[in-house]
Amino acid sequence: MNDDDFEKKLHALTGALHRPDPTPAWKADILARARREADAIPFKRTLPPRWLMLGWAAAWAAVLAMYFTAPQDTATDYAVNKVKTTPPNTTTPQSDAPTLLAFQRHLNLNLDLPQ
Repeated sequence: MNDDDFEKKLHALTGALHRPDPTPAWKADILARARREADAIPFKRTLPPRWLMLGWAAAWAAVLAMYFTAPQDTATDYAVNKVKTTPPNTTTPQSDAPTLLAFQRHLNLNLDLPQ
């Protein structure tokens, strides 16, 4: 049922009675209380505290300062030197295959499978 239809029926029913309708007074009282409560609710901040925001700003400033003041070629030299000092791979995939198969057979023997 539509709210307008309900109110019309309610008005028609209360109009048939020979006493005053208290509904408008109730509505006005409810709306007045709701408005008073809405005005009484204090504004709440949704931002983090200022001290936390200042801490984040200081940390990011330190990160940016270290990024721009650090020498740029250090990481590249480290990666190049590490590649040069790493011994070459002496095993080939063909020589690893029998070892892998033997290890798999050993694992399969140790399994307790239901019969």
